[in-house]
Amino acid sequence: MKTFTIDEAQSNLVQLLKSVEQGETVYIEGPDSSIFELVLIALASDGAPKAGIMRGKVKIAADFNDPLPEFQATTK
Repeated sequence: MKTFTIDEAQSNLVQLLKSVEQGETVYIEGPDSSIFELVLIALASDGAPKAGIMRGKVKIAADFNDPLPEFQATTK
């Protein structure tokens, strides 16, 4: 994991992108101490997002398919 200031990142952008391509985690510290992460988004040869790049990063709630309360049938 490497952390750079915005000025350092601008000066070394090509090197930082190569590091991310090789699997390193690169963070850039913003002017207000916010932290940004450089992330490689792999694309297929046709320019579409490559399937599976978000595997393990997206979570679906257990009740995702449950009916919403406002749409449940009322029983009398």
